[in-house]
Amino acid sequence: MKPLKFDLEWGVILCCAVFYGINIYASMGIYDLNDGLAHFVIAKYASAHPHLFLDHWGKPLFTILVSPFTQLGIKGVLLFNTLVFIASARFLVLLGKQLELPQMWAAPIFLALAPAYYQVMMGGLTEVLFAGIVVAGLYYFSKEKYVLAALLITWLPFARSEAYFVVPFFALAFVAKRQWLPLVLLGVGPFVMSILGWFVFDDFFWMISNNPYTGAKDIYGSGEPWFFLEKFGQIPGEFIRNSAVVGLFLFIGLGFFKRNHAQLPTLLIAAACGVSILAAHSIFWWKGLYGSMGLLRVLATIIPLCILFAFYAFSWVSRFVNSKWLIPFLLYGFYITYGNTAYLHPFAKGPEKEERQIQLLADWYNHSTFKNTKNVWYMQPAIGYYLEIDNFSENDSRQLWYLNHVLPSNSIRNGGLIIWDAARGPSEGKTSKEMLLADRHLKLVKSIISEADTTLENDFLVELLLFEKQIDSSNDTLAFADFNAINRPILEHRLDRILREDSTGRKYFSMETITASYDVFTFWEADRASWEAKYYTFKMATSAEPELFLTTEFEDGSSDLQSVDRMNFVLPTFKKPVVKTSLVVKNNKEEALRVYRWELLKTN
Repeated sequence: MKPLKFDLEWGVILCCAVFYGINIYASMGIYDLNDGLAHFVIAKYASAHPHLFLDHWGKPLFTILVSPFTQLGIKGVLLFNTLVFIASARFLVLLGKQLELPQMWAAPIFLALAPAYYQVMMGGLTEVLFAGIVVAGLYYFSKEKYVLAALLITWLPFARSEAYFVVPFFALAFVAKRQWLPLVLLGVGPFVMSILGWFVFDDFFWMISNNPYTGAKDIYGSGEPWFFLEKFGQIPGEFIRNSAVVGLFLFIGLGFFKRNHAQLPTLLIAAACGVSILAAHSIFWWKGLYGSMGLLRVLATIIPLCILFAFYAFSWVSRFVNSKWLIPFLLYGFYITYGNTAYLHPFAKGPEKEERQIQLLADWYNHSTFKNTKNVWYMQPAIGYYLEIDNFSENDSRQLWYLNHVLPSNSIRNGGLIIWDAARGPSEGKTSKEMLLADRHLKLVKSIISEADTTLENDFLVELLLFEKQIDSSNDTLAFADFNAINRPILEHRLDRILREDSTGRKYFSMETITASYDVFTFWEADRASWEAKYYTFKMATSAEPELFLTTEFEDGSSDLQSVDRMNFVLPTFKKPVVKTSLVVKNNKEEALRVYRWELLKTN
């Protein structure tokens, strides 16, 4: 029987995995309350709403793979990421050895300790999967297993959008090597997903038409074009950053003089992918494009490439001295990288201020009469996580940006809840608290406010407000909006978003191309006792005569559209069960329709 041989690289990888496992177990707080939790809830509820498996923002490949792990909670996603790390680290080691780079046993440690990689690992984010696929694809390409490389890279667009700066370089490499079958196989993933989207969305080109990254400069802002370059030390760590820069310049200047020219194609792809992803994110943040928020973590996708070029720099040193002399230098690198990460991201993280306030809200909610309310609208993913709310049903719980932005209560059923948070409600949710307080059908039933501590440099206000819809039946007016009324809070802090002024100074709601139709009021069938009347009258003050429709949605998913007159119209009756009927104003003219006020009255 042959004695067991210790594999140093595997030993290091497993030690790093244990490090992550201990940290996952010891962490009582959630590392990423925003995108990380948003990905979690999409994957968790995808089995109940199968279309979520193809949610463009959620990343279909990530959602499909991580969905079973969500049954273990958010830590299940971290477990999935740890498994991906193990595979990624192994492929990185194998790739480095294939390229004859020295001391590759150390590469997994630099990967595990890299600040941005640690952040996305513990945040349950998609960058880990993307980076792993890229390094695996590079390994199989270096081994001339081009079909395997293509079959991996073809799915990259469904892991992260940076794929559009990776796939073309693999395609060019296959062309250069006259590998036509792998070139064709790069289209397998998009073709399969397009077919699936055709059945789900009735749109073969859903990957283009459903693109969620259409710009959000007014929400997230923009920055300097060299922002990522200035902060790059916070991504792989200062040691790997400096070493990778040296390695990249050595490759550009002297790479063609290396003895092993078989390295060149693989390193060319790696360099092109890394530089193009860095350049793209720099431009997107500079110009405020594609929803860029200037987040450093998005460049965790290229950390394995940075490590690869760092060790390429070490390979030049090993040409002159024994590679064992690199070990003290690498140990120093571990120390520097660990220090960078420990400074930026806590180990064994506890709940932060915002999370603690949401936990307080959840504790109150679970002991209140509102527990198990089906109709709850919110924006902050952590609210849904702690209150265990499925917000993917159009007729139940949804995100705040789906609210009617003139009369928010119009979008929810009687007894439904709106949970507004100061962090995301006004920006991404496009809903101000003044707007909610001005809605006479909404009652503030709970507020949790934690004032900012002025003695702390980065402290901030946490404000959570919970509103219940309680239909006001004290008069016959169901919906009312006068955009020129005095002292209406709805006009504060919202004019720049929904209202304009004409030449006389009167404020109006502008129905342009993007608002060609508008739901003025929704008659929820479940609330019939609150709104039922013999007739209804709709009065408007507008710049032109719009069309008026009643659109009805049925329990079987079908719908009906009927044109109505303003004066004394009645709601249609149907033989099959109705969910809701909405009164819709439609502007069919080329010019914008100005709405100065509207009023919906019950008449008997």
